[in-house]
Amino acid sequence: MTDGFEQYCHELEHVTFKVLRRIGHEVSGILDEGMSSAQFVVIRIVGHSEAMTVSEISDYMGVTLSAVTSLADRLTASGWLARERNDTDRRLVWLKLTDAGRTKLRELEAKRLELMRKHLGRLPQADLDRLLEICTRLAAITEDGDPPPVA
Repeated sequence: MTDGFEQYCHELEHVTFKVLRRIGHEVSGILDEGMSSAQFVVIRIVGHSEAMTVSEISDYMGVTLSAVTSLADRLTASGWLARERNDTDRRLVWLKLTDAGRTKLRELEAKRLELMRKHLGRLPQADLDRLLEICTRLAAITEDGDPPPVA
């Protein structure tokens, strides 16, 4: 690898960190008092499924089972998440959004979408398409998968 590549990596890491930090800070600003960014991630993940187990959420987020259990405890106490035992296997516990959780998710997703529109809406569609293509390929590479072919 050359010094040019090293400099490129440094600049890419710097700009990626800067963008993610800024957007993360803005997303934190739309959350209710007492709701963490990690809790928001959990209700988003569960909200895009009928129900999920702690293990499935843990795998998706790349965090420990105990971390997800703690997040689920707080979301359950807030009334946004419910635990439901499986009828056929009582050891299996499903996490589902409550009606209040679905309402809260819709509200927060609308705010998040507006925030993303504020930033991404300033880019031409061709740039957005290319950004999504590159990020999709990079995600595949970092997951040790084969990257999708270049279009």
